[in-house]
Amino acid sequence: MSDPSGPRSATLDRSGRLGSTADPAPTRRRRVSNLAIGVMALAVAGAIAAALLILPVKAWLNQRDALEAGREELSELESANAELQADVDRLRTRAGIIQAAREELNAVRKREKVWRVLAAPDLPVAFPNGWLYPTIESLITERIASVAGAQSGDPGSDLITADNVAIPTTAPGSASAATVVP
Repeated sequence: MSDPSGPRSATLDRSGRLGSTADPAPTRRRRVSNLAIGVMALAVAGAIAAALLILPVKAWLNQRDALEAGREELSELESANAELQADVDRLRTRAGIIQAAREELNAVRKREKVWRVLAAPDLPVAFPNGWLYPTIESLITERIASVAGAQSGDPGSDLITADNVAIPTTAPGSASAATVVP
């Protein structure tokens, strides 16, 4: 059959070959679609690589950290179990039971006297204003300084020692010379 529009003329393409007179737009579309397919294939390959390589490595690192934390916790629990087993072994003896009763229950035997020693209360540091209090405050301040100096090894701390008492001979607030009384 013949073409009703008439015969087409053949043209040469850029390479000098005989080509068709068809529109060059479909080849551009084909190139763009091939490029889009290539980009999508690359994206799919990247997603597959991430799923097969990156995510398992990340999970492996997290599992390694969790395993290390579990090992540390296990060692702590094992040491706690060893301490508790030592307590159980101690409490299976008569001496251990008596010692535990004395320490934990404050138990005493018959005819034993109990002496409770309480800690000394802290002394107040601030004194009210009055004619005697500044003198006492200066004594305490000098005494604290001498004890602190003696503990630090200060060579000027030998003026007042734990065996001596300092009594100021001048009014408080002025340059005072201390008299050491044995």
